[in-house]
Amino acid sequence: MTRARVGGALAAALALAVAALLLYAYRDLLARSFAADDFQWLLNVRGLGVRAVVRTAFDAGAQTHFYRPLVWLLFWLQVRAFGLDPRGFHALSLGLHLLNAGLLGWLAYRLRLGGRRSAAAGLAAAAIVLLHPAPFEAVSWISAQSELLAALLLLLALHCWLPGAGGRTLAQVLLATLALGLALLAKESAVIGLVLLALLGEATAAPRARVGWLGRLAPYLLPTLLTLAYLALQLVVERRNYLLAQGGYGLGTQLLLNPLRSLALIVAPLPGTEHADNAWLVPVGALVLLVLLGLLAWQRRAAPPRVYLVPAIIAALGLTLLPTAPFSSPPDSRYLYLPVLIAALLVAALGAQLMRLGARLSRSPALPAGAALLLMLALAWWAAGQLHAREGQFAAGAGPGGSLWRLAGEVCAQGAPERMVIVEPPLAAPHAVAIIELACGRSTQVLVVGRDQAAAAGVHALVIGFPNGSATVERTT
Repeated sequence: MTRARVGGALAAALALAVAALLLYAYRDLLARSFAADDFQWLLNVRGLGVRAVVRTAFDAGAQTHFYRPLVWLLFWLQVRAFGLDPRGFHALSLGLHLLNAGLLGWLAYRLRLGGRRSAAAGLAAAAIVLLHPAPFEAVSWISAQSELLAALLLLLALHCWLPGAGGRTLAQVLLATLALGLALLAKESAVIGLVLLALLGEATAAPRARVGWLGRLAPYLLPTLLTLAYLALQLVVERRNYLLAQGGYGLGTQLLLNPLRSLALIVAPLPGTEHADNAWLVPVGALVLLVLLGLLAWQRRAAPPRVYLVPAIIAALGLTLLPTAPFSSPPDSRYLYLPVLIAALLVAALGAQLMRLGARLSRSPALPAGAALLLMLALAWWAAGQLHAREGQFAAGAGPGGSLWRLAGEVCAQGAPERMVIVEPPLAAPHAVAIIELACGRSTQVLVVGRDQAAAAGVHALVIGFPNGSATVERTT
């Protein structure tokens, strides 16, 4: 067997091993119930016909939080395909995650980040995306499919934007613009896509191309106009955003602290960092930032044109961290999904450079490759364990909502009561209301009250409490 065939077989075996580790890490996911915002999304699309859901999804005036038409359509299609069985929804999340990792690995390969080892660099980048513990919510939480879908469409835009041997064609520009537009309809953070295209375009431009500045800017006209139109639309929607009214976003120290926390979580996703509120994250993030700035200064002096990709990737990483900055609270796990994608490219590029340096310094060229492979496998095994633990913790946190969903389904299967009184639920009141309306229909009146108000429930009411964290029927009046 030739060396190329041996290398190909090893790469295929490693890819299968990483995929198996992912499925092992999420082995309990398909059995998990819906959680939190899932019930509101399901309630929004249930019972709508195709015309009604399209009209509602794309009506900016009907949105009071955010404008994500593709997420409406995605949930509607899943309800049509799977009903209210969460297993199909979770399987789709895993499928999107696998697809994103494959596209990211392919992008690393097409960018030749590893030189002659580009296939290995692509595999390493895909493995990091699949098994990195930090953005676990994006896969574990069905409502976070918006993150997965937006990342998928941005990756497609980057693939379309990457010029071929003859340069970038009009068809590529149109396809990239279409993918960018769809990404904007899936998640607001996709607005950074325009700058990602610019970074990729400049990093991969032919070094001696004799094109004037108008020629260099011309391909960006359509993506720019599209992004500006989206921003104008988003300003209209944001005026009705209740999170803005409640102070969920703002100006303050978090504009610096949240990106630093995010950097630390990407580099050190240690146990207990799920809520991103550990005090040590900020200084560690600052240290990582200094290292990245040093790498940026060093790489910009490197001679090979392909090395110029590393500064572009570092700039893209900083760009993808910006959407986490305005939140008044530490960044949620799911918001780290796109930054981890970019960080995976950076690790693949820098890892390939270290491998080349190790091969030159080592007496045995195979020694650095073997050491890197063993380290990668050890980290992958540890990361799979972390993913499983975090997914279990997320499911436990969503337990009260799941128990209310099961109880309401059992009760209303025998006949929906006139009124349900939910006493001090350990979940957000809108989620509790959505659960009851989804299980019992809108004909059942839902009241969320405190313990001191439960006695005044009135007649023809089913009173539900959470004595041990699980929904229990306390009495019927």
